[in-house]
Amino acid sequence: PGAKFCRGAFRIVTALLDMAALLGEKRRPREVQFHVEMIVAGVQDSISKEADTVLSAWMFFDGYARGLEDRPSSYAGKIDKLRSAALVAFRDALACAHDLLEASGFAGEKR
Repeated sequence: PGAKFCRGAFRIVTALLDMAALLGEKRRPREVQFHVEMIVAGVQDSISKEADTVLSAWMFFDGYARGLEDRPSSYAGKIDKLRSAALVAFRDALACAHDLLEASGFAGEKR
């Protein structure tokens, strides 16, 4: 269950970073920009400083997501540490989705 959670959380973060990279910095909503910067800052020591930081962060999380899918046994001893990282990244992705929904004006329920 821990590996599945990590893989799913990392997939969600890769989708967010993929969207952010596709939009580019100029077209990226500020609600997204803030969270993307936080996610990138969290992995800054592990990514290339010379390349696009959003794409580098995407590659970082995608590598873990693919590794957990293709070679789960090689991550067996690291699941507890990965779970912590996945939880923080997932929290950032959910906060980004919340902020986008709130900015859209459709955050309130209408019954």
